[in-house]
Amino acid sequence: METIIIAILGTSVIALSAIVLKLRSDTKKFAKAILETEFEMVFAIEKIEEQQEIINNLSFKKNDDFVTFLEESREMAFSYIETVQDAITKFVEVAGPTLDYYDKFGRVVETPHSNMLDKIFDSYNELIKILPETENNKENNE
Repeated sequence: METIIIAILGTSVIALSAIVLKLRSDTKKFAKAILETEFEMVFAIEKIEEQQEIINNLSFKKNDDFVTFLEESREMAFSYIETVQDAITKFVEVAGPTLDYYDKFGRVVETPHSNMLDKIFDSYNELIKILPETENNKENNE
């Protein structure tokens, strides 16, 4: 009977040792799999952060490009307005005295070109209206 108990205990020890070795091997495999998964997650997080940084930079660049476009467009518009106003001012300086004289004295006499001169004078007055108010323009408008 003791032999049977010793045999059963020996077999149990061997079986339990085999189970412990199998569990140890499985634990190492699971630990390795968990570690690899952790590395993959860290790598994936780093990639996501890099992509987010790229997206943020592109968005900032687009906004910066748009602001630059607005600034350039604004400068071009102001330059154009200034050029047009200078041209109108020069026209007023050159043609103004003649047209003022025509308005005061020339309308009295009817000529074949009176109708055309009236149209030119009316257009001249429209140009004066769009210029910024200055002392010279106030005098011309009065």
